[in-house]
Amino acid sequence: MRPRTPRPLRLALLALALSAPAAAARAPPAPPPPPPPTLVRTTELWGAVAHNAFLKTRLGPRRDRDLYLVGIRAAWSAPGARRVRLAYTVDLLPAVISTGMPEYRVASCATDVCTATDTGPPYKLIATPHTVYGIGLAPVGLTARIAVTSRLGLVAGASGGIIVFTKPVPDPRERRLNFTGDGRVGITLDVTRTLALSVSYHFNHISNGGAGPVNPGMNSHMIEVGIAPVRH
Repeated sequence: MRPRTPRPLRLALLALALSAPAAAARAPPAPPPPPPPTLVRTTELWGAVAHNAFLKTRLGPRRDRDLYLVGIRAAWSAPGARRVRLAYTVDLLPAVISTGMPEYRVASCATDVCTATDTGPPYKLIATPHTVYGIGLAPVGLTARIAVTSRLGLVAGASGGIIVFTKPVPDPRERRLNFTGDGRVGITLDVTRTLALSVSYHFNHISNGGAGPVNPGMNSHMIEVGIAPVRH
């Protein structure tokens, strides 16, 4: 025969069983897990220029080419970084202008200098410069910013993409579609509480990547200036 539980103990167990659901109902709910960090997006308007840039032509090297780039750079970075900030970038290039692109023609010359009345040999190759226009997109890029002070920072970046020109560049036997690669290093300064100004050395390379019959390519040493909202 099993011994009976004392009456006071039975009452205590019954009271505990009845009070457990009420205590659970009064307990505060567990806090939800923190949301994943969202990327901070900023947009920068920038322009770059190279004057009298080097160009290798069929008639030898020349330095009468200018290159102008206008870009809109979207950057995504993780929040909270203070000292060093890395960002993934995409650049839209609505305006790419290159001057001094040669168009060649063959003229027959009776002397060393061709004239309109020359009709006999020797034959002379003549290059006529013209300006070409293009648009581009650099969908792969990375930018790093290192804070020096609360307002001044060092910035470096690289990107790659494509440019489509109105005519083949830089040689008529080239292609209208070209690849581009950029690298830049400079400084950024918060000129106001909401606006940052950047000035950078910008190296630009444009070529068809060996897809055309010839691939002289263009390397340009440029100065880039950009404006963007201050990122806190």
